[in-house]
Amino acid sequence: MITLNQVVELLQNFQIKHKVLKTFYFGDEWEVGASSPIQYPLMWASLINSKYDIKTGVATRTIQVDISDLVNRDESNEASVLSDCELISYDLLNYIDQIADSADFNIRISDQSTLNNYTEKRDDMASGWYFTFDIITSIDTMSCQLPVNSGAIFSGNYIYINGNVLSSTCAPVLIKDQYGNILSIVPSNGTYIVEVLTEEDYIITGNTLTLSRVPTGVFFGFLEGVKCQVGTGFRILSIVGNLVTFDADYTGQNFAAVY
Repeated sequence: MITLNQVVELLQNFQIKHKVLKTFYFGDEWEVGASSPIQYPLMWASLINSKYDIKTGVATRTIQVDISDLVNRDESNEASVLSDCELISYDLLNYIDQIADSADFNIRISDQSTLNNYTEKRDDMASGWYFTFDIITSIDTMSCQLPVNSGAIFSGNYIYINGNVLSSTCAPVLIKDQYGNILSIVPSNGTYIVEVLTEEDYIITGNTLTLSRVPTGVFFGFLEGVKCQVGTGFRILSIVGNLVTFDADYTGQNFAAVY
């Protein structure tokens, strides 16, 4: 993630490296020229807002930029000023887009920006363009590495007694089924083991069957497509090691073992 300070630095470095722009300001419009005289062409930028999507961890900052230059009192160069400032505006957007395309920076820029022109603005008769665009960046792992010490969420001295402890790293991961039921809770950096079942197909001879291996967990089967498992009335009398004993002779019938 890049910080707001780095966004300002990115914009200012564009002005410094650009072959035409003379001055850069960041902040409110009334501050432009307040600390030192303006040398035109001018690039002035301000932050409109900053949005954060908690679920995706994406921060979006909306920046407004104003590119302007002086127009003669008789307005004889107004069209030239507008044309030059428009091209400089395109330069900035393409410059940031090239940085976004670089693998070294985790930023993106919005795909479109609408430029709005103005003439004879401010006391010095400046004309130019202003436009907004979004600089989008991911916070990476910052949400898992908060600058917060571990400790109780609540004080533990009123309604919520001995409150849960909040880790300064990541919250635990909840393992849920498709109905929203919590099957397990895995702590940060923990491991959740999933048992993967396999299916083996057999043709029964008599009332017994020898499996290829000894079941170590869940076991059930399908006899001619009908589910069966160990227990009275469920067709399988017992499983000892890898020997399955059925409640009757099912010679020639198909049995699919799942375990």
